[in-house]
Amino acid sequence: MNRFAIAISILFAALPPVNAQLLWQISGNSVESKSYLLATDMLTDAAFFDSIPNVFRLFNSANNIITEMTYTDSLLQKAILQNALLPDSLTLKKLYSNKEYNEIRQAVEQYLQIPITQIERLKPVYINELIRQQLLRRWAGYQSDRSSDNFFQSLCQQTNKTLTGLDNTGETIYMLFEREPIEWQKAELLRIVRNPEKEIKQQKTISTFYVNGKLNEIAYQVSMPDNQTSISYSDYKTYCERNREWVKKLNPYLKQGGQFIVLNCIYLGGDDGLISQLRKAGYKVKPVNR
Repeated sequence: MNRFAIAISILFAALPPVNAQLLWQISGNSVESKSYLLATDMLTDAAFFDSIPNVFRLFNSANNIITEMTYTDSLLQKAILQNALLPDSLTLKKLYSNKEYNEIRQAVEQYLQIPITQIERLKPVYINELIRQQLLRRWAGYQSDRSSDNFFQSLCQQTNKTLTGLDNTGETIYMLFEREPIEWQKAELLRIVRNPEKEIKQQKTISTFYVNGKLNEIAYQVSMPDNQTSISYSDYKTYCERNREWVKKLNPYLKQGGQFIVLNCIYLGGDDGLISQLRKAGYKVKPVNR
């Protein structure tokens, strides 16, 4: 095989398969002009977008960029820090038995490389996410500054494009800290401490489905009742309920047209995913790159 043929084979090996659908067009329902929906993934490098035709052209032509929440909002960041704390009467040590507390302490020292006393007042769900990110950095190559999840928010800052969050501050705080009772949070933190390999395997599986454009398979993977990772069956049911609310919030933007919506892949596929909910609301949602 000559060098040109080898180069072509490498190029096509890097592209998503023809049936991989990650970029969607939204029309119909009396909208003035089309809008677009793009799936992202935590582990997938933003460079992957180079392999999806039309992504940057549609982003550049959009009137407004819509995401789940705007991490760049300083008020939101302040609210997250405030709500990450346990009530004054509680500490981690009071929530767990001595054996459980020592298991968590060892994990905090191993993965976060800090003494547990520095995070004694944080809610288990917040510590869970800190550990989860470090696990994925060590064993799955996660880089927050390169993640496709964060890329378009950063690009909005660089290009001065308007950025809109579907969830306001109160809704974001609820999703992060309040939707799971403290007992669930306690159990979830212990699960990731005791079975870190399950967390890594689950996210890697999601990312493999993502780069192959299999959004429905991602939904089924997450929604299995025996899924005991940080993004569990109960989380998926909450996401489905929120999808219905998101469609209502998206309606006025979609009527205007020219929107570029960027959301994590776990929200989009399946019978109750956002794509299905948009279709039920009367919109035509079809892949851009067939």
